[in-house]
Amino acid sequence: MRKIFAILFLFGWYVVHAQTYHPFPTHDAWWSEEASYYEGSPGGNSAYHHDGLLFGLSTDTTFDSKQYINIAYWHSYFYYEQSWGANLPLNVAGNKIGCLREDSSRKVWAIRYTNSGVDGVTSYFNALPEDSELLIYDFSLSVGAYFGNYQLISNDSVQLLDGSYRRRFIFDNGNTWIEGLGSHVGL
Repeated sequence: MRKIFAILFLFGWYVVHAQTYHPFPTHDAWWSEEASYYEGSPGGNSAYHHDGLLFGLSTDTTFDSKQYINIAYWHSYFYYEQSWGANLPLNVAGNKIGCLREDSSRKVWAIRYTNSGVDGVTSYFNALPEDSELLIYDFSLSVGAYFGNYQLISNDSVQLLDGSYRRRFIFDNGNTWIEGLGSHVGL
């Protein structure tokens, strides 16, 4: 009898635990990306570039009567080939490049402002269309569903460094999302 109770208790805890939703952050969130690329021509000069980018959620804004949070970025460092370029000072205001919002159906939307983006480097944010809303995450997907051309093949939980658990979404192209945090390849 005790074994059955213990199994039911653990199963019940897992089901309740797995159903807790962690929304996308609306303030005080930071993440970084490194953009690397090779530039050169056969027989000519060439260089390998690395650019460090720091992104953060900034002030509130309204766009088409919907509430958003601004996204700002800072170019935090760069280096070329084997020599370091510099650690760059952070401008507290950052460069506002767009905004995010999450709706009640667990979908996260983004807008890139006109003539903005991450200057001089390749960032996933630069791939967004200007001044139009684009769905970038759907945390309500079930296994087998598609997000664009990619199928969700696995949905499980992952433990974070602070001991909490978040749902993890794994797609057939190798992309992984973590609920409330985003993708492992950048925004």
